[in-house]
Amino acid sequence: MGHFDPKFDRLTTGGACPVKFYHFCSLIDSEKAPLRVLHSAGYVHCDIRPANVMRIPGSDRLALVDLGAARAASDAMTCYAHGTLVFASPKLRGAFFNGTLVQRTIMDDLISLAYCVIVSMFSMFDAASQVLHVDSNIDSFWQQFNDRLFACQLLKIAESGNYTAMCTLIMDQHASNEKK
Repeated sequence: MGHFDPKFDRLTTGGACPVKFYHFCSLIDSEKAPLRVLHSAGYVHCDIRPANVMRIPGSDRLALVDLGAARAASDAMTCYAHGTLVFASPKLRGAFFNGTLVQRTIMDDLISLAYCVIVSMFSMFDAASQVLHVDSNIDSFWQQFNDRLFACQLLKIAESGNYTAMCTLIMDQHASNEKK
């Protein structure tokens, strides 16, 4: 049997080539970035979380995988069934726990991406994945970042749907961290 080179590597927070929080910019930093391509085609991923983001070998660029939950952005109000509620936007989590109908939007994906950046920046991938799918547990997990200026700013920008401003803030934070 021949040698198999995987197309993607799983994200890790340690080891020889750990993912850095600013690597997540590669999902939205240009018109050809994976999430922007998906959105411009009229779809929402609906399940952005660290396990569904992979590194392109030999690069700091990331790729989106597992499009099984993706839906057309123009879908009518529907029930929300999400595999990983901890990374879902508060709007989607609320709809899930209340059993109400909701429309998925690009902003929901950007909020999920912001959550990925936050857990990466604070090295909390494992802690996030351990949160039980209980509304109060999820809210408590994210509340620990309420006093972190970067996290608050990033989530606010994600809610506005501004890809460029998200990348600018992330890269500015990276530059600031590098100076320390």
